[in-house]
Amino acid sequence: PSTQARAPQEFVVVYDASGFSPKTVTVKKGDVVVFQNKTGKRASVASDDHPAHLRYPEFDQYKTDQRGKDEFRFMFEKTGTWGYHDHLNASMAGTIIVTD
Repeated sequence: PSTQARAPQEFVVVYDASGFSPKTVTVKKGDVVVFQNKTGKRASVASDDHPAHLRYPEFDQYKTDQRGKDEFRFMFEKTGTWGYHDHLNASMAGTIIVTD
């Protein structure tokens, strides 16, 4: 078996007036998703459920040093299907699927 670690891949999700695109992204554990806010408004990406964000508490832009920024980079370390939303506009939502 190879002992060489796989380099993390980066995936971009664009958030604009029509919502998150792509709406569903499948990544591997250790990959990074970059959420780019192009709405022209403030946004804060966070895991479901709104407003407590307890399904994946670390996946919460507001609790990071990226709070208030138009780009939020997050490395997914937990496998599973993670719904998320814009905390400031909770009807805007998407899903990240993390596999091994």
